Amino acid sequence: LPGPGKLIQYFLIQPITVRPLADTGLFQIVAGERRFRAVSLLQWEEIPCIVKDMTDEQAAAVMLAENVARADIDPIDEARAYHSRMTLFNWTVADCANHAGVSAVRIQFRLKLLNLRIDIQQLIRTGQLTVGYASILADAALDTDRQMIAFRRLRDNSAPTLGWFRRLVAELATEQNQATLFNTAGPLFGDYIPTKEETAPQIPPAP
Repeated sequence: LPGPGKLIQYFLIQPITVRPLADTGLFQIVAGERRFRAVSLLQWEEIPCIVKDMTDEQAAAVMLAENVARADIDPIDEARAYHSRMTLFNWTVADCANHAGVSAVRIQFRLKLLNLRIDIQQLIRTGQLTVGYASILADAALDTDRQMIAFRRLRDNSAPTLGWFRRLVAELATEQNQATLFNTAGPLFGDYIPTKEETAPQIPPAP
């Protein structure tokens, strides 16, 4: 920090990128939101920017690339970013990978996190459940009750490992599949089929 009587010159290494919003006179930040927040704290009246005309889809692609490049990106926010673009623009996993500059496998694992309970998603966001353990849990497609059972056992284990947790989740998945099998009517047990005697016309007794 400058000492008394000294002046320091602040500047941006790279301008932010904005696009004009039609018929509003306003601009949307496409790249550089963090830089904009920083200069706002410095109470700048102006900020250097590059103005580009972009469609919604083009802007979404730039925003995705910039956000995923952040080291501290929230895995749930990242998953939602992929999901929203797949919904709005019919992007495939390959499209998301192309625009974000990451592997398709990473995107598939991130998307699976959205199938977890909301409270478990919040634990991921706050760092109380790491992505490694969360990915194992999400990949198993457990119901909400078994997801919580898995998390509680993980929480109560003083020295968990990924291998231990993978085995635990696999056991819960097997248990879930067996429960589904026995609760589902179908050819394994068969529907009740009446005998010929039961289906034969009943002759009323003689008066």
